[in-house]
Amino acid sequence: TGRLWAASFAKSPVFGSIEESVIRSSFQSLTAQVYEDILGPAVRAAAAANDAKKRKLETLAGSAAQGRATEGRTVFETSTCAACHKAGNLGRAMGPDLSRIGHIRQPRDLLESILFPNATIAPEFETHLVEAADGQSFTGTVKNETADRLVLLDLAGQEKSIPRAQILGNNLMPASLMPTGLEQAFTDQQLLDLVAWLGSLK
Repeated sequence: TGRLWAASFAKSPVFGSIEESVIRSSFQSLTAQVYEDILGPAVRAAAAANDAKKRKLETLAGSAAQGRATEGRTVFETSTCAACHKAGNLGRAMGPDLSRIGHIRQPRDLLESILFPNATIAPEFETHLVEAADGQSFTGTVKNETADRLVLLDLAGQEKSIPRAQILGNNLMPASLMPTGLEQAFTDQQLLDLVAWLGSLK
């Protein structure tokens, strides 16, 4: 059971954003062998992947001037970015509005947000995991809350209204709704183009 538990956790999309010390303490009830066989290799692989992304970030940031804003607009329109972000008259307002993002963010900041979406999360876009009395669980950002109700907005853009009397737990998740690995859907040039266009939105 412990091995299955550890293996499932190692496949979680938030695994790479959790400190090794936290993982060790959370699984201290298991044998050391379970950690060394399953969690240890996963921790080292996640660390290596993060190091590679950091190198990629620095390389792309140094090449930011090669981005083409016109092509970047097309990248935004035809990608999953527009499914969650509003930029002018494009996209959908689920995540932060990017209509004036170039006024407050430099190219390196924008690249970091794409490669490391969990590094900085605005409070209003923190991910909540809500457990209800009927056994259901809901994940999303808080769209609205009153004294008797909590309204969540999930990744599909659907609102879920949950009576507070039915809420057993409401926990903040360590990861953003913005998926990790999003940069893998783009070539390096497309990332530079996208950032050049976002940087032009002022």
